[in-house]
Amino acid sequence: MINKSQIENTLDRIGKLYLTHLSDYQSTYFAKLAIIESCGWIEESIDNIVLETANKKLKNPDNLIALQKLTQDNHSFRYDPHFRRLLSQLLGFMAIERLDKSYDNLTDSSLKDKLTKILCFNLPVDANKFASYNPEIKESFTRVFGKVSIEELERLLDHTKFTVMCSALVRLKISRDDLAHTYLKGTLASVNAPSVTNQLFKDVYLGLKDIEVCVRKFPNV
Repeated sequence: MINKSQIENTLDRIGKLYLTHLSDYQSTYFAKLAIIESCGWIEESIDNIVLETANKKLKNPDNLIALQKLTQDNHSFRYDPHFRRLLSQLLGFMAIERLDKSYDNLTDSSLKDKLTKILCFNLPVDANKFASYNPEIKESFTRVFGKVSIEELERLLDHTKFTVMCSALVRLKISRDDLAHTYLKGTLASVNAPSVTNQLFKDVYLGLKDIEVCVRKFPNV
């Protein structure tokens, strides 16, 4: 994830400027700027978590290119569906590459046992319905493994950090969208103070850090 020292310094400076101009209209400029800056950092950090993990975990260049395109096409930062979809695709690629590496003869009756060993956690009881593995149907398997893997990831997360992060992301996105599609019209607008934005940012950071740590616990190819 992107180092947070620079954004913390930026938010701190913005907060001081906000307090300096608390008695005049310019304080609203700094309140808006704090929201825009924190959200920009969050969007870049979400992409960074996905791509940095992919560069460390994946070997197939086609999978790396596919993830890069997904991050480029992702223009929001709510956990579900935006960040969750990126993580699901990443984990699906990681699982399919482990399957590729271990592929020998997965058409026998022990398919579920072999897949469980490769994925390093238990598959659902109906996993045998996936049918025999064929490298030509990787896309379907990637989706299936991504769905199973993201659910496993969410079980590993600190529930409190995750819940607080999701709530903070929603609040920041609502504020950012309102501010990004309007302009300040010469009257005092209702905008969260930088101190509020800073606390929401901290809540998001703790959740993102926990996700990053848990994602990297998944085995390498």
